[in-house]
Amino acid sequence: MMPFSTHPSTFRRVADASPCVIDTDSSSWAVQASQMLRQNMYARLRLPAHEVCLVREMYAAAKAAFSDGRSRRQLRIPDDMVDDLDSRNGFVDDPNREWLELHCSIPAEFDGPIENPAALRVLECAERVFSACRVRCQEVLCELTENDTSSALGKLIAQENRTQPPPAGARETCRGYSESMLRVYRYSSNFQLRQGDGHHDMGLLTLIPKGSYPGLQIQLDKNTSKNTSWRATWINIEEIMAEDEAILFGGMTLARLTNIPALFHRVDIHRQVRLSAPYFHRPSPRVLIPATPGHDAELVYHFSARTRAAHDDELTSGGAVRVAPRDQRDYERRLACEFRYVDRRKRHRDRHNDCDLHACRNRRGEVRDRRNSDQRDDYDRRVDRGQCDDRHRRERHFEEKSSRDGRRINVWEGSEPSYEGSRKACNQRMLFRDRDRGDRVRQDQRS
Repeated sequence: MMPFSTHPSTFRRVADASPCVIDTDSSSWAVQASQMLRQNMYARLRLPAHEVCLVREMYAAAKAAFSDGRSRRQLRIPDDMVDDLDSRNGFVDDPNREWLELHCSIPAEFDGPIENPAALRVLECAERVFSACRVRCQEVLCELTENDTSSALGKLIAQENRTQPPPAGARETCRGYSESMLRVYRYSSNFQLRQGDGHHDMGLLTLIPKGSYPGLQIQLDKNTSKNTSWRATWINIEEIMAEDEAILFGGMTLARLTNIPALFHRVDIHRQVRLSAPYFHRPSPRVLIPATPGHDAELVYHFSARTRAAHDDELTSGGAVRVAPRDQRDYERRLACEFRYVDRRKRHRDRHNDCDLHACRNRRGEVRDRRNSDQRDDYDRRVDRGQCDDRHRRERHFEEKSSRDGRRINVWEGSEPSYEGSRKACNQRMLFRDRDRGDRVRQDQRS
């Protein structure tokens, strides 16, 4: 039987639809890339030699770091940051694939100092690749506006450019596009393809250098969720890409602003180990997405919550969320859960930006407190009076109250300071926690 990756119809689609490779050393590469995005929904880029070396060094460093137990433990995401999909930094372990996630605009916070050479090396390489990809994506976005700042995309870029740097010591230290991230994946040989793995990305642009093993598949049909002959339309694009190439395509946010459809894609590795490093260029959460035909104006964080609450088959390449009437009630429940997570993440960031403004942790995990003794004492007094939120003291309050009342209370991140003594309220909180965690596992599978 002929393997799926060599299906004749697949190669006919590749030959007919594959655009020419754009040399990024050319001064007009961004113009060509923007044209290719409008015509073909994706563009193939030939990276310069030094950027190719950066990617290969990062793959080698990731392979060494992921194989070292001590490095994995030091890079692990802290427990209170696991559910913060928009700002967490660190290593995520999954049975089918594992990855290092970096939001370089937000200082990384780990449980302890990073001392392992392999961990330090992969962080250094990933940060350099992040910077190179960020510059590439911003150049393409500027060309997509076509010097028309009154367009929807031009208005969003103008908001990002007006974004003021945060105060010294705050979490977000990079100007604009603060939710952009780089993920360094290692797919295990146990990773299995399912039809539901196809998805659209949420952000503006996605840039993916060629992986260590060809596995990225794309689908050019716009109505992918209604396509019944999906096996005949998948294209294994990396099989025809050279080692120095990368693929660039748009996400759902860009589709709303420019009518460039988001590219439907997935990964199929045929039981091979694969290293990949997709970069996701995303706008800041508090930026307003301008109104466009068929879409109302809304903040980025609100749009992200709606897309995360939806299933993959409820998302369209045009950036819309279409829920069947029979599923509307379930979607509203998932959306309410997602907004609770948004509020929880906002409170967590406010604690760092307000109460812990002067406490800075560098990449090695060393904490430096710029406050004097009087300021620290004043902060402790405000915590005792309930004027400042402190998670650890709140958890101790729950544990002490639980022991006094003779019942066991399950404390989970984001609990409100007020104590609900009834067993019914406690069970309801635990039920929402279990449902929310199930949704977060599904959202982690979506890039």
